[in-house]
Amino acid sequence: MWILAAILVILLFLLCCPVSFSLSYGEKGFQAKVGYLFFHKHFSFSQEEKKRSDKGKKSSQEKESVLDKLRRLSSENDSTSFFEFLRETAALAAGSLKKLFHHIVIKKLSLDVSVAGEDAAQTALSYGKLCALIYPAVSVLVSQTKTKWYGVSVFPDFSEQAQTKAKFEVQSRVKVLFLLSAGVGFLVKFTAVRLQKQPQKSEKGKPQPKCPS
Repeated sequence: MWILAAILVILLFLLCCPVSFSLSYGEKGFQAKVGYLFFHKHFSFSQEEKKRSDKGKKSSQEKESVLDKLRRLSSENDSTSFFEFLRETAALAAGSLKKLFHHIVIKKLSLDVSVAGEDAAQTALSYGKLCALIYPAVSVLVSQTKTKWYGVSVFPDFSEQAQTKAKFEVQSRVKVLFLLSAGVGFLVKFTAVRLQKQPQKSEKGKPQPKCPS
């Protein structure tokens, strides 16, 4: 009895312990760090890492994983890849992963973007487009999570030969219990969708009854 109670207490403790996750973006692309209790793992998604991962792929038509996507986005030279990542993350926070994001605690979220173009007119146009993308996306992330501090700065750079640059950093954590709950919920929805498709396929395979002449 006492052994069972001790095991339950240990399991409850492990489920309530948070998983820490840090993600940054800069000149070297995406950098990530994941930690749980005394275990920490660092991920670098540089262009060299992407080349190594491409050698181990069997087919380019396989579904792209999250890690592969971060490597691909890091290998692209301009900051458009980061803005794509920000937009898609905000869509997930307000859509399919809304329940999970409600339990994520963001300790710090900072984003600095300098916008540049070929000339002053192009810089002003790009500045307006990026402001219309960045501020709503960050607003969604902040509203869907428990954010303690965040700062966003977007400014135009009219100097010659300037390029659009982004510097991003986020420090967050979420309890293992909520991660498992989100995973179970996803499996239940996936199974329900598959079961709904099977009767439709079987009905298509049945011969149609002939009308009496």
